[in-house]
Amino acid sequence: METILITGASGGIGSAAAKKLASPRRHLILHANRHSQFVEDLCRTIRLQGGNADITAADFSCEDAADKLLQNISELTDHTDILVNAAGLDLMSPDMTGQSFEHKLRKIFQVDVFTPIRLSKQIGAKMKTQKGGTIFFFGWNGVQHGWSGETAQLYGTAKGALIGFCRSLAEELSPEVLIRCLSLGWIQTRWGDSLRQSAGNASTAQRYAADSLQNRWGTPEDVAAAIEFLSQKSSAFIDGVGLPVDGGKRGSR
Repeated sequence: METILITGASGGIGSAAAKKLASPRRHLILHANRHSQFVEDLCRTIRLQGGNADITAADFSCEDAADKLLQNISELTDHTDILVNAAGLDLMSPDMTGQSFEHKLRKIFQVDVFTPIRLSKQIGAKMKTQKGGTIFFFGWNGVQHGWSGETAQLYGTAKGALIGFCRSLAEELSPEVLIRCLSLGWIQTRWGDSLRQSAGNASTAQRYAADSLQNRWGTPEDVAAAIEFLSQKSSAFIDGVGLPVDGGKRGSR
């Protein structure tokens, strides 16, 4: 049975990926932190539909998070076939609002860079030994093109570091392990929903939508569909970092 570990399974992309990848022939291990009840409900739904799912927990803002998560999943499986690194820091959450730039920078690097790197290096080494595996990361097309504002500076810095790591990890683990770093556009996650629903930010939300040639925000389901396709053996020759999932970045062609 194929084993899939999805970090940040309570988020929009993580939960959409879990729903898309769930099947009787797959064992999903869904990671959660603060929203564990949501992920427990998601596991229950997957099981009722004939799938196999378990939940595990770890706080990615802690230095030992990767080690604790690996210890937890070792009790559930002896191998991992697909790793989806969907956990990430929400810079717009109430506990981040009002914090200094330096505090946010340290926090986002721990959650979005240090922990997934440590986790992926260890799981990736095992995948190479077992002669197969796929690791997904999520970048941002703003790394290549830029965007104004403090949040973009923080997010772009962290995602830029992650993309650099992915390129070298791909060199190390290829061809046994495929590294998929998807360069996302504006995706309608919780933050996107709150922005779109705010009357004062309607023009900003529309400006973000216009950044795509499709004139819309992407959805977590759009990202999950790309993950599903790139998880199939038939997509094995599509190998690389920075694969765009952004509806066509305006002005980039």
